Amino acid sequence: MLKHLTLKDCQSLKFLPSAITMISCPLEELKIEDCPALTFFANGRLPTVLRRLKIRFCEALVSLPQGLMQIDNSTSNVSHLENLEIVGCPSLISFPEGKFPSSLKILKIWRCFRLEPLSDTMLPKNGSLELISVFNCSKMTCLPGCINCLTHLTELNLHKCTALKYFPETGLQFPNLRKLDIYECSSLNSLPDQMLSRTSLHYLTIGECPGLVSFPKAGWPPNLLALKI
Repeated sequence: MLKHLTLKDCQSLKFLPSAITMISCPLEELKIEDCPALTFFANGRLPTVLRRLKIRFCEALVSLPQGLMQIDNSTSNVSHLENLEIVGCPSLISFPEGKFPSSLKILKIWRCFRLEPLSDTMLPKNGSLELISVFNCSKMTCLPGCINCLTHLTELNLHKCTALKYFPETGLQFPNLRKLDIYECSSLNSLPDQMLSRTSLHYLTIGECPGLVSFPKAGWPPNLLALKI
């Protein structure tokens, strides 16, 4: 009946046993932190009841479990994952094939220098994502166009994405976006006009973006409560 499992500072742990990735496993929360020898998960899918997966500072990890992503048109073994955090895993290169589960609400990807950037093929249309936080992703040159399909998104954080140059041509059209942080994106040269007309935007931070030379002509969001430049 184990529902919450935390593995921390296990220096010799190289892989997770298959029982953890069995569909019938009752785990709802799995945290793995400071396990420098962890290389991979055993073959299998994530438990369908798993709601929170946090992997932090596992420097040798080269792959994520296949069941993390949802394959299109698959109705079997639907994931209920709501919170995914991957922090400090520099050996990760790519996500498994498929899309993030439509149930996902929080997505944090920090300090995964080699990991492929978010793409249209990964983000579920009309998904439940409320928070996206990307830190130190050196390969992301542009946000995926379908990001505007995330109608529930309320917070977007982009920190130290040094290759980010521009936003989608359609701008940022999130109807419910309340907070936007853009920090240390040294290649960014413009902000989308549509962004600053968002009536829902309350908090805006723009820091250390030396490539920006002007603000959009549309002016500031009408309901802005806090502005940091």
